[in-house]
Amino acid sequence: HAIGLTMFANDDIDFYRERIKEDEPDKYWKVDHWADIESRKEVIKVKGSDDVEIEIRSTHHGSIMSQVTEGMKADEAISIFWIYQKWPLKILESSYQIMHAESWQEVRDGASLITAPGLNVMYGDVKGNIAWWASAKLPKRPNHINPNFILDGSSGKDEITEYYSFDENPQSVNPPQGFVYSANNQSISDQGFLPAGYFVPEDRARRIHYLLASKSDWRTEDVKSMITEATSLNAPEIVDQLIQNSGGIIDVSIPLYRSALDVLAQWDGRYNLESVAPVIYNKWLYWTLHMAMFDEIGKGLDDFLTTSLLNRSIQGLIANTEAQWWDNRTTQSRESEQDIVTKAFAKTMEELTQQLGDDISQWTWRRVHTIEHGHALGENASLRPYFNIGPYEVNGGREVINNLGFSLSGDGTYEVTYGPSCRRVINLNDLDGDNWSILPTGQSGNRWSPHYSDQAKLYVEGRFRRQLMSKEDILAESKHHSVFTP
Repeated sequence: HAIGLTMFANDDIDFYRERIKEDEPDKYWKVDHWADIESRKEVIKVKGSDDVEIEIRSTHHGSIMSQVTEGMKADEAISIFWIYQKWPLKILESSYQIMHAESWQEVRDGASLITAPGLNVMYGDVKGNIAWWASAKLPKRPNHINPNFILDGSSGKDEITEYYSFDENPQSVNPPQGFVYSANNQSISDQGFLPAGYFVPEDRARRIHYLLASKSDWRTEDVKSMITEATSLNAPEIVDQLIQNSGGIIDVSIPLYRSALDVLAQWDGRYNLESVAPVIYNKWLYWTLHMAMFDEIGKGLDDFLTTSLLNRSIQGLIANTEAQWWDNRTTQSRESEQDIVTKAFAKTMEELTQQLGDDISQWTWRRVHTIEHGHALGENASLRPYFNIGPYEVNGGREVINNLGFSLSGDGTYEVTYGPSCRRVINLNDLDGDNWSILPTGQSGNRWSPHYSDQAKLYVEGRFRRQLMSKEDILAESKHHSVFTP
């Protein structure tokens, strides 16, 4: 069998505001009585310095975080309820059972041991079985609470007292559609409940489903092409909405403006190296969101733009012309989305001209989207060329299958900050021959090893290396040996 893992991204943390007794700060109100705050000392060993002793104070919810966490008020008592602290962590037992399983049922039993972190366990075997299990211990939160906010720790009304069984988690075994997939997206259980979490937008999952459902005669080369594909179904829809909501008042008598709108209107969502549309789109999207939200959020806006909450809301926001965000609260007049979108487009054109010149055909994705694999020593500018790998011009982008993502920013460059940690294609009909993989850099962390960066260019180009699966092949092909002796 073959196993794939993605982060489930379920919400396994809640914060509670505790009520502390004024004259006895070591007591807190627990539903109907004053209870003692537990306290313990822990020692942190620091190399080359004295030990650091810290005090951990806890309620029945968990450790009190507010006195040591930036952004929380130190005079409040905010405790953290964390699944990690509430259930035994059996990730090693789970891994062992999955790796030694002889049936999908045994893999399922291994996946059921996972309490945290939440993982999507993807499965396929030589008998043709396929499956997906969302593996985590999911709490049954009271219907009235929103886990995105700090909860009431004293009344007892916001307590978590029950958990879903593993059978109730989202999952699928040998579905009629003939495929399973996961892209860190929101999932739903057969019982109809939506787990709370920090899921990414539907873009990648939607594209994967679209492609898998389009044919049934998949071959290895088809799968390679799919997992290195860089087309978004959602981005052109957002572009169409932006153009529509501009109300036709963008001045198309300006040749550059007209050319940019033509490029966007014809965009098929591809983030290829020679594509121009994603350069315009991401810049326009950034300034639209910035101009809409800066008056409410202020200097923390760029951080907010990286959150899953905002990323999952972008398409809905752009489509909602009545949203409160469009009005700039610092002005006396009331702005509309038409005002914001149009101003953002003009700002985009001005800055891209300054950055990339006045020939729009040269505003290609390769000029702004790059990947560089950093090394700790590469933080030093003089050592960077020796230890960092790259930079390389690369296709892909945010929430396409080749998910070489970046943060939206106003500077018009998009350095990759996350992406696939490996790519792998396993042909369960030909386990000894037709199996492929690639890593972002290389197999060795030793800068002077020939395998430190020997896969980096292949990774950028969407190519693969044959993955050896049998002991005989591995021994026959091996060039270096590490011998471990007792």
